[in-house]
Amino acid sequence: PQTGKPGSKFGGVTVQDVAAMETVTIGLKGDSERTKLAEIEQRLEAWLKEHAPEYVRAGPLRLMGYNSPQIRPELRYYEVELPVKKR
Repeated sequence: PQTGKPGSKFGGVTVQDVAAMETVTIGLKGDSERTKLAEIEQRLEAWLKEHAPEYVRAGPLRLMGYNSPQIRPELRYYEVELPVKKR
C-alpha cells in the first residue's frame, strides 16, 4: 500500500500483487538465456523429485531479474523459482 496501487505503470510495465508462495530457487549470475533456463528447470525438477513425498509443483517457472539493462549481461544477478506446495 505504501508504494502504490497495482495496474499499468510507466508504459509497458504492469505492477501486480502476487499471493505469497513457497518456491525452490536457484540464484545465478550472468545472462538468462532460454537454453540455460531449461537446464535450471531440470535441476529444480530433480530437487522436486528427490523431495516428492513432501512437495509437488504448484505453478510455472518464474524468472526474477534484479538488474537494469545497463548492467553487462555477465554481471547480472537473477533467480529462477519453481513454486511448490506441501502434499
